[in-house]
Amino acid sequence: MLDGDRFSQLVGLIYDSAADASLWNSALAEVSDAVEGTVATLSIIDPVAKSVAFTGVAGPRDITFPLIGRYAEHMPFFSVLENMTVGEPYLLSDMTRFIGDAGREILEQTVMYREWNKPHGLLDSFCIALIKRPQELVCLNLTLRSDRRPVVDDDRRLVSRLVPHITRAAMIGDQLAIEQRSGGVYRDLLDQMTHSIIIVSRGMRIVYANAAAEQMLSEGVLLRSQRGRLIVTNPAAAERIENDVRLSAYLEHELDGCNFS
Repeated sequence: MLDGDRFSQLVGLIYDSAADASLWNSALAEVSDAVEGTVATLSIIDPVAKSVAFTGVAGPRDITFPLIGRYAEHMPFFSVLENMTVGEPYLLSDMTRFIGDAGREILEQTVMYREWNKPHGLLDSFCIALIKRPQELVCLNLTLRSDRRPVVDDDRRLVSRLVPHITRAAMIGDQLAIEQRSGGVYRDLLDQMTHSIIIVSRGMRIVYANAAAEQMLSEGVLLRSQRGRLIVTNPAAAERIENDVRLSAYLEHELDGCNFS
């Protein structure tokens, strides 16, 4: 299991990915490492069209490249994805039970298992439906090598603790993408507000500042940016604000074990 500091750092990276989609690969690599996995993917799946669009992929290129380029469309569980409970980590053995008594045999005869999983020694994985929509699912997959130690309850608990944060980050990122596609109306509204609005990560890194806040930062009287980090010039105010941010980070841990649908 991760210690408290490493868990907090990992959760921070996950939420940073919500504001900067280019960080998802790094976040997934850290998640994969935390669960002693080999490949991690975040994907949007259309079970009817049997299509997979990847939001993030982490793992050795010689394994992930053929997955993206060829084998994702041969994923064996399109027909049973609707049976998944949002937020619950399923192993392949759990997924095959949705198919029936012959589920494992059917899985092992699929193109993806025979030509991708088995040659790379990837014989198990955690499959998690993060978000369900009418025609698509957002899914997290953490693929495990056959030489990894057996999965135990602590592994499931760790994945369950991470899932709500990944879900929330994916939802925030999705909303930001929608806002961007719609012409940035929400961002324009924030920029037009006379009040200063600054969004920071748990490490006080500036994620967003509207026009009024940018002006305040450039003046550097009350606030300034130092290598992308928010600095409050008044020591007492700085301590209070940083405590508030830390409290917000702590409260995120109350999400552990919660599901979103």
